[in-house]
Amino acid sequence: MESNQGTTRRGFMTWATAGIMGFIGMCLSIPMVGYIVSPALLRRKESPIKIGSLSQLEPDDPAELEAVFESSDGYLKTMATRAVWAVKRKSGEIRVYNPHCTHLGCAYHWNKEERLFKCPCHLGVYDIDGNVVSGPPPRSLDTLEYHVEGENLFVDYRDFRAGSVKKSPI
Repeated sequence: MESNQGTTRRGFMTWATAGIMGFIGMCLSIPMVGYIVSPALLRRKESPIKIGSLSQLEPDDPAELEAVFESSDGYLKTMATRAVWAVKRKSGEIRVYNPHCTHLGCAYHWNKEERLFKCPCHLGVYDIDGNVVSGPPPRSLDTLEYHVEGENLFVDYRDFRAGSVKKSPI
């Protein structure tokens, strides 16, 4: 007949060893899982992109400039080309516009004869300062932050939500 006197010393040591090993395993696995998964959770980060030199910009004549940059999203690294519109005013002020219409995100172009930005998709029209002249766009053209280093023009490229009155980055 067996007596039920509780846990034996051997049983206690087995459970204690298994518990300690499980705790150590858990402590080691959390940083490993974080190391493997964290790049996929990080938001894409991009640095300012060189889009050209100030000598490319004629006063009051918008220029479509292209920039090539490396985009990193988790483990995925891709090369992308983005176009922007840059305008240097006679006063020396510079404006850089996102290349997408604020109505539905179509690409617009500069019409030299009429001196207007025109979106062919839904007939959105903007003036040289990016203000809506006519059509369905809910807001002015989206400006991009930029800075000048020497003669070089750099831009912080962002896309914005189309169709909204409020300018909000995607």
